[in-house]
Amino acid sequence: MPVANELNALMALMVLIVLLTLVSTVMIYRSWQRQRGSIEALSKQEAMFRTVADYTFDWEYWQGLNQEIIYMTPSCERVTGYTPAEFIADPDLLIRIIYPEDRPVMARHFHDITRGIRTPADFRIVRRDGGIRWISHYCRVVTGDDGQPLGHRASNRDITAAYQAQASLRASEEKLRGLYELSPLGICLTDMQGRFVDFNHAFLLICGYSEQELKALDYWTLTPKKYVADERRQKEALERTGRYGPYEKEYRRKNGSLVPLRLNGVLITGADGKDYIWSIVEDITERIQSEQALRESESRLNELFENMSSGAVMYHASEDGRRFIVASVNRAVERIEHVRRADLIGKNLEQAFPCAVTSGLPNILQRVWQSGVGEHFSLSFHCEGRMAGWRENYVYKLPGGEIVVIYDDVTQRKQAEEALRQQEALLRTVLNTLPVGVWVADAQGAIRTGNEAGRRIWGGARTIEPEQYGECKGWWHDTGKPIAAHEWALVRAIGKGDTALDEVIDIECVDGTRKTILNSAIPLRDDNGRITGAITVNQDITERIAAEAALLQSNADLEQFAYSVSHDMRQPLRIVVGHLQLLARGLNAKLDDEDRDNLNFALDGARRMDAMIVSLLEYSRVGRKTESKRWMLSSESLDEALSFLAPAIEEAGAGIEISGQWPRIFASHDELTRLFQNLLGNAVKYHEAGQPPRIEVASAVTAGRWRVSVRDHGIGIDLRQIDRLFQFFSRLQSRARFEGTGMGLALCRRIVEHHDGRIWVESEGEGQGSTFIFELPVKSPGNETGP
Repeated sequence: MPVANELNALMALMVLIVLLTLVSTVMIYRSWQRQRGSIEALSKQEAMFRTVADYTFDWEYWQGLNQEIIYMTPSCERVTGYTPAEFIADPDLLIRIIYPEDRPVMARHFHDITRGIRTPADFRIVRRDGGIRWISHYCRVVTGDDGQPLGHRASNRDITAAYQAQASLRASEEKLRGLYELSPLGICLTDMQGRFVDFNHAFLLICGYSEQELKALDYWTLTPKKYVADERRQKEALERTGRYGPYEKEYRRKNGSLVPLRLNGVLITGADGKDYIWSIVEDITERIQSEQALRESESRLNELFENMSSGAVMYHASEDGRRFIVASVNRAVERIEHVRRADLIGKNLEQAFPCAVTSGLPNILQRVWQSGVGEHFSLSFHCEGRMAGWRENYVYKLPGGEIVVIYDDVTQRKQAEEALRQQEALLRTVLNTLPVGVWVADAQGAIRTGNEAGRRIWGGARTIEPEQYGECKGWWHDTGKPIAAHEWALVRAIGKGDTALDEVIDIECVDGTRKTILNSAIPLRDDNGRITGAITVNQDITERIAAEAALLQSNADLEQFAYSVSHDMRQPLRIVVGHLQLLARGLNAKLDDEDRDNLNFALDGARRMDAMIVSLLEYSRVGRKTESKRWMLSSESLDEALSFLAPAIEEAGAGIEISGQWPRIFASHDELTRLFQNLLGNAVKYHEAGQPPRIEVASAVTAGRWRVSVRDHGIGIDLRQIDRLFQFFSRLQSRARFEGTGMGLALCRRIVEHHDGRIWVESEGEGQGSTFIFELPVKSPGNETGP
C-alpha cells in the first residue's frame, strides 16, 4: 500500500511536470511571437526612418565608441563631395575635411560630448572639389537600455548660404545656441524639511519657476503625491547610508506639466551643524524617449517634419497614384502657405494646394510614385491668373508608398535674380549709350566688362589680366614719359585705393593708332571698406587737343602780327606828326582859321592813332614782353600804381580808401601794377565836374581765390552798354568829355585772363557809380605749395 501511494504520488508529479512543461512551452512560444512581432514592427519603423533620413537635406551619421561609422546619410555627398562608403571605410576623413583653423574648436566639442555636454558647433569643411562650406553641427551621446553609451549621433547642416547672406540672423542664432550650450545638470541644496536653500540656473529651467518663486517653495511642492512612498524609501536610504539614488521620478513644473528626472543625492553637514541634502537633477526626457525604439523612430520622424526650415508634406496615394491625399504637414508649411495644418490634412492635392495644380505638380507626383525615383525641380505657380511665387521642390517615394514633398519658398530669391538681371540690362544699356569709355575690373585688377565707347576709343577690345598691364603702351601727355605698369590709374585704384581724375595721357590703341585721352579711375568698396574692384573712365580728347594746339598757334601768330604791325606803324606815324608840326610852325602866319583848324584836326588824329597803337602794343606784350610770374606781395603793385597816379589823384582831389587782406600771390609784377593803374585811373577820371572822386579799394581771400573790388561814385555805366565795356577800342563816352583810346579795360581783361582769373563790372546805371571786380587764384598750377 505504501508503494502504491508512492507510485501514485510519482505519477501525479510527472503529470504536473508535463503540464508545467506544456504551459511553459506555450508561454515561451507566445513570448517569442510577441518579440518577433515587436522586432518586425521595429524593423519596419526603422526602415521608414532610414528612408526619410536618407532623403533629408541634413548630413547625419552615427559613430560608435571606437570611432567607426555605423550609419551615414547619403546627403553627405551633396555637402562634402564624399560618399557614405568613403566615410565608412575611412572614419578619420571626418576630421581631415575640417578646415584646419576650426579643428581646435571641434576637438573641444568632441571632448565636451564625452563629458555629457551637448553643445552645437559651427565649423568649416573643405569639400572634395576644394570648396569651403560652413556646417552647423549637433551631436549627442547614444545610450542603450542600460544607460551605457553606444557612441554618438551627429546632425550636420550646410549653412553656407545663410552664413554669407544673413549675418544678422547668424548672430541671433549663435546667441541662442550659446545660451543653450550653457545648460548643465540641475543642482540644488535643501534642508531636511525640503526647503530650497540654493540652486543653479539649470535647475530653474527644469522647474519653470523664477528664483524668487522657487525660494518660496519646497521640495514637496514639486513632487506629485504618487511618489510619497518612493520618497520615504529614498529618505531612509539617505539616513542609513548618507546618500540616495539614483532615483527616477517626476517634477511638476510651474505650468503643470510633468518632467521626468534622475536624481542622486548626498547628505552633508553644514557649517551651522545642521544636515542638508545636495541633489543632482538630470532631465531624462530624451533618455525616456530613446528607450522606446518605436516611439524614438516616430519622434525623429516628427522632429524631421516639424523642425526643418523647409516645408514638408506627406501624401497618401490612392486610385493607383491618380489622387494624392495630404497625410501630414510640418510647421514650415503653415508658415510658407499661411494656412493651418488642420485645413490641409485629409484633403486631396487639388483642394489643399489649388495653385500648384496649374504648375504641373500632380503629374510629377504621379511620375515619382510610378517610378520610385526622386526628382528635384523648381516651379512657378499662378493664382487667379497671375504669378504668385516660386517653389524649389524635392519629391521622394517612401517604402510604404507615401509621397514626400520637401520644398522651399524661393520667390524672393527668384525676384531678386530677376531684378538683378533687369538692373544689369539697364546698366548695360546706359553704359553703351555713354559717350565716354567705361571699364570695370575685379579686385585682382582683371578687366571684366566695358562699353561700346570704350572699345571704340581703344580701337577694339581684349581681356586684360593684371600681369598684362605692362603690355599696354601709354605716355604722360605733358612729359612724354612712358607709363609704367604700376602707374596706370586703374592699378593705383585697386592697389592703393587712389582716386584719379582726368589724367591726360597718350595711348597706343589695339589697332596701332595713337590717341590722347582723359583717364580717370575710382576704387569700388564693400560695406566694410574692402576694395572689390575699380571703374576706369576714358574720354577721347585727341581732336580737342589738336584743335587747342591749333588755336594756341593761331593766337600766338595773331599776337605776333599785332605786335609787328603796331610797332612798325609808329615810325611812319611819327614822321607824319613831325611834318605836320613843321607845317604848322612854317605856315602859321599864312593860314586862315579854317586851314589852321584842319591842320590841328590832322595833328590830333595822328596823336590819337599813336596812342591807340601804343595801347595795342601794350595789349600784345601781356604774357610775352612783361615780367615773369613770381611770388609777390599783392599790395606792392597797388602802391606802385598809386605812385604813378599821384599827380592825377592830387589834381582831381580824389579820396581813396583801401581795406582788406592783401595776400602773397603768384603773378607778373608789372602786369598787376598796370591792372591797378588802369582801374584806379578810370575811377579818378570818370566823375562829374565839381565832385571830387571817392574811391574804395577792397581785398579779400576766400576758398583759394583773391578778390579785389574798385568802387567809385562817378558817372556810372549805361546798363545796355556793359557787354561792350571790355572790347577793343570800345568807348562809352565822347572824346570831347573824356580822353582815351578805349583799350584800357580790354587790357585789364587780358591781364586777368593771363593770370587764370576773371573780371566783371557792377553798376546800377548812369550817375550811380561803378564797381570793377576781379578774382585771381591764390596758388599757381605750377607751384601748388606756395612761396
